[in-house]
Amino acid sequence: MNRYHLLLRGGHWVLEKEGTAAPVKSFWTKREGMMYSLNYIEHFGGSLTIHRLDGSLQEERTYPGGLEPVAAAA
Repeated sequence: MNRYHLLLRGGHWVLEKEGTAAPVKSFWTKREGMMYSLNYIEHFGGSLTIHRLDGSLQEERTYPGGLEPVAAAA
């Protein structure tokens, strides 16, 4: 599964794909980045991790929903 991150880099919000050097796209605002990133992930599938200004985890979304990890039975 492709994993993406929306995070602040050098004063811009960027959508990055894990394992690649260049960002998918950069944005002036987090709102713009979130709107684009969520549509991108919904279309292409994968996991999106959205980060806060300080780099900490805000939320994670996976599309389609069937790709979400299933917890093992205890």
